[in-house]
Amino acid sequence: MLLHFLNLSGNSLSSHISYPFFNISSLIALDIRNNQFAGNLHWIRYLDNIRLLSLGRNKFEGQVTPNLCELLHLRIIDLSHNKLSGLLPSCIGNFFFEGDRDDQIFEVVLQSLSYRPAVNLHNLRGFSFTTKPSLYDLRGFSFTTKGNLYTYGQSFFVSMSGIDLSANMLHGEIPWELGNMSHIKSLNLSYNSFVGPIPMTFGGMEEIESLDLSHNELSGPVPWQLTRLCSLGVFSVACNNLSGCVPNSGQLGSFGMDSYLANTNLHMITQGNMCTPGPDPVAEEDLGEMSGDPILYMVMAAGFILAFWATVSFSLFHPYGRSVMFKL
Repeated sequence: MLLHFLNLSGNSLSSHISYPFFNISSLIALDIRNNQFAGNLHWIRYLDNIRLLSLGRNKFEGQVTPNLCELLHLRIIDLSHNKLSGLLPSCIGNFFFEGDRDDQIFEVVLQSLSYRPAVNLHNLRGFSFTTKPSLYDLRGFSFTTKGNLYTYGQSFFVSMSGIDLSANMLHGEIPWELGNMSHIKSLNLSYNSFVGPIPMTFGGMEEIESLDLSHNELSGPVPWQLTRLCSLGVFSVACNNLSGCVPNSGQLGSFGMDSYLANTNLHMITQGNMCTPGPDPVAEEDLGEMSGDPILYMVMAAGFILAFWATVSFSLFHPYGRSVMFKL
């Protein structure tokens, strides 16, 4: 029997996961959320057919391995609330989340089968040898998006796509390649230590419904390209170091102050008022250099003195100058 679905979520299982632990290339969905699993993520490379990978709220550490990018069938990736660190690999932008014909065929097959090759050991309260683990009917795979926890059935293959990397220790700039994921519906990078600008390429995520970049150290303006995101229903860049004016067109114009809280230099455009940009930092820098340059002061003083004595000499010793003075 080939195992396609495995749910071990909501227990207190603990182990350092390695390759032999999940050497199940037939797995379509793996949910081990809310446990005490630890170790790195190198073992996921062997999940060749995985569509749903839910590893949130464990103790996984190390980097988000580029091996993740080799799992091209993935639809949902939940690595939230772990101890992952380092840079986010740019190859994650290769996930287009378009789905494929295999997903639709597999969904039809599941609906027609009375027996489903799946095991549900969710939220165990002790083992009972008189009760068999229930065969899983795919009504227990959950994913957090739009600020809420949603549970998906068989249709998750074609109805949902998302990445949740929140509450880790990831740092560095957000790779611009993530903007290539034009079919992703939910992206959560909150509660990390990302720096630098919000990539302008995020305007290419045409089907995004939930985008959370809050509680990082992002800087610069909110890109106007985000106004193209017509499906965006939940958006937050709160608690960063963003600056400039918030674009008020498109969907961005429908979000209130809660989406932008704790960005000291970020300004909203209110009705009837213009959001004026701050002073030109280059001009301020030039002015600062001038005001603090003693040589410049000396040159200016010498020029003033020379001009003064030249005027006095002309007035006293030149015939025309004397005639002008007498007339005054």
